[in-house]
Amino acid sequence: MFPWARTAKTVPDRLWGALAAFTVTTEATGRARLIGAFARFMLAYLRGRLPGPEPDAQAVFRDQFASKANARSSKRMVRQTPVWGHGYSYTDKTLGLQDNHAFYAEIQQHIGAAWGPTGQAIGVAMLCGSWDPLAKPSVLEQWRDALPQIGDDLQVFDRQGHFIEVHRPEEIADAITRLNTPRD
Repeated sequence: MFPWARTAKTVPDRLWGALAAFTVTTEATGRARLIGAFARFMLAYLRGRLPGPEPDAQAVFRDQFASKANARSSKRMVRQTPVWGHGYSYTDKTLGLQDNHAFYAEIQQHIGAAWGPTGQAIGVAMLCGSWDPLAKPSVLEQWRDALPQIGDDLQVFDRQGHFIEVHRPEEIADAITRLNTPRD
């Protein structure tokens, strides 16, 4: 409906921390509920307080992006979400060209040798939310290629974003326990 990458272009810097705080603590799912949740966010922001059961978590995000520089940096990263897992580049007025394609290539090229079956054969479980850009099929396939031991230990939670630990702590704990349990 409205990709997260576009929100960074439309939300003013001064609202970014409040929106980030609200986004990571809301459990709204589905189009109608998400629109309603966003409307509640806007009303609460205008009244000077955010809704929700997690005011401490919200404060962390609100404070983290209180500075204009941090808000803009976060928004710049969010605008790149369509290409997460593959690398991206942009030009910063102060720093010049910023390009992390080589960083992603380095990880993808060497992680299998270190963690994979020919390396230390480290047990791997991959859990992510379906709304997370890191859960795109092309990114998941990169991880499966690099770490084939993921096998059946890949779980994509429907209607969840990047911070699945907030809403799915039991499933994450179960996945960790399974990795540390010897298999016959």
